[in-house]
Amino acid sequence: MHRGSIGCPPSPVVGSRSDRDLLVAQLNVPAEEGEGDYFHRSFAPGKALSENSGVHVISLTNEHRRKFAIIEAADLLVITMVCDLDLMPVVERRRLAGLPTVYELNDDVFDLPVSNPRRAFYSTPFNRQLTELLMKSSDAVQFSSSALQIKYGHYRDRSAVFPNQISYLPPERLWRNRRPVVVGWGGSMGHLEDLQTISDALSGWCRTRDDVKLHLMCAPAIAELFDAVPAHKKTLFPPGSMLDYHQFLGTLDIGIAPLNPVSYNSARSDVKFLEYASHGVVPVLQRARPYLETVREGKTGLMFDTIDELLRHLDHLVADYRDRVRLGIAARDFVLRHRTQVRGAVERLAFYQGLFPSGATRTASGHVRGRFEQWSTLEGAVRRGRHLVLLPTAFETALRDGLYAMEKGWGREAGKCFQIAQSLCPDAYLPYLYLSGCAGMGSKEAAAWAKEALARNPESRMCRMILSATAKTAVG
Repeated sequence: MHRGSIGCPPSPVVGSRSDRDLLVAQLNVPAEEGEGDYFHRSFAPGKALSENSGVHVISLTNEHRRKFAIIEAADLLVITMVCDLDLMPVVERRRLAGLPTVYELNDDVFDLPVSNPRRAFYSTPFNRQLTELLMKSSDAVQFSSSALQIKYGHYRDRSAVFPNQISYLPPERLWRNRRPVVVGWGGSMGHLEDLQTISDALSGWCRTRDDVKLHLMCAPAIAELFDAVPAHKKTLFPPGSMLDYHQFLGTLDIGIAPLNPVSYNSARSDVKFLEYASHGVVPVLQRARPYLETVREGKTGLMFDTIDELLRHLDHLVADYRDRVRLGIAARDFVLRHRTQVRGAVERLAFYQGLFPSGATRTASGHVRGRFEQWSTLEGAVRRGRHLVLLPTAFETALRDGLYAMEKGWGREAGKCFQIAQSLCPDAYLPYLYLSGCAGMGSKEAAAWAKEALARNPESRMCRMILSATAKTAVG
C-alpha cells in the first residue's frame, strides 16, 4: 500500500521526463463541474498533474459521447466513483495491453447517511456489486482518506491515499479586530444530521451574544435549523460554485466543523480544515478521525468533543483577538507548506508511473499530442495548457437531466430527456439504453430499446443483461 504523505517533502519523480508523453483520462460521474467533489477530486488534481513535464490530462464524465474512444486511448485511466457495467470490456482490454486503470473511491458509498442524496443509488445490491467489481478489476484503487483505505483497501493489493489539497490560495488575510466576530459553516446536505446536533445550542449562544454573527452557506433544510437566530444576527448564502464558496469563506473569522460519531464520518476527508485554513479562518473542528491526522491541536486549530466544549472555544476566540490571529496564521502556513496540489501531483505521478508493467510500451509522444489536439477541438472542450476538460454539450445535458428525473421517479420526464438526446446524437447508444430503463426491466418495450442500444454498442453488457431478463420473463 502507498500512503500519500501529508507532512513530508515529496521526493523527485525519477524518470518523470521520458521520450514518451503520458496521456491520462479522468472519468467522472455526471455532476455539476462547479461542485466541490468534482473540483477537489478531479479538476484540481488533473490540472496540477498536467503541469508535470509531458503529462496530458483529459477530464470527462461517463455520459460523454466520445467516452470510449478517449478512455481506450489513454495511457492511464482514472475512474472516479463511476458505476457502469459497460466499462468492464475496456478495463479488461487495458489490462491485457499493460495500460493501468485506477479506481477512485472518495466517499464511503456503502455507508451513506439517510440525508445523503446518493444513498438510494449506491444502496442497491446491483450498484454495490458493480462498484466492487470495478475496484477488483482495476490495477489499483486510490482513496481520499486513510480510513477508506483501511476499510476497502483489500479490494486491490495496490492502493494509495491521496488526500485533498488546496489549489487556490486567497490573498493574505487583512487582520483586524472587527465586531461582530463572524462564526460560520458551509456545506452540503450530507451534513444535515451533523448540524442538527449543534443547531439548538449554537442558536442559543448566538442569541445571547451581541458581538457575534452567524454566516451559513447551505441548503434551506439546514438553514431552517437556525431559524431561532434573529435575522439581524445571521446571513444566509445559497449553495453555489466553488468560487461562490471561497467568497463566502472570506467573510468568516471562525469556521466550525461538527461531525457526529458515525462510521461514515470517520472516512471523510479533512477538506473543511484546508478550506478554512487557506483563508486564515480559525478552524474549530470535531475531535474526529478526519482531523486528528492533520490538525495540531492548539496550534493550527481547536477541537471539541462536546457542544459545551465547542461553545467554550467560541467564547474564547471571540474574546481573544490575538489568539484568533495566531491560530489563523499558523493554519494557513501549514497548508502552504504541506497541502498544495503541486506537492500532491508529484506523489500521484510517482504512484501512477509505478503501475506500468516493466517494459510496457506507452503511446508515442507525437500520437499523445496529436490526439490531445484533436479532442481539444470537440464541442464543449475547455483547454488550459495540457489540461483538457470536456464540458457537457446539449446531448450530455439531456442525458443528465433524464438521469436526475429517473432518480426522482419521474419516468415520463426522463423519457422525454432521453429522446432529446437520441435526436441530437442518433448513433450514441446511451439514450436507447436509458430509454429501456424507463420502460421497466423485463418488458418488451425495454427489450426493443436495448436491442437498439446493442446495435450501436455491441459490447454493452447492460444491454445483454436487459435482454436476458426479458427472455426469462417471457419463459416464465
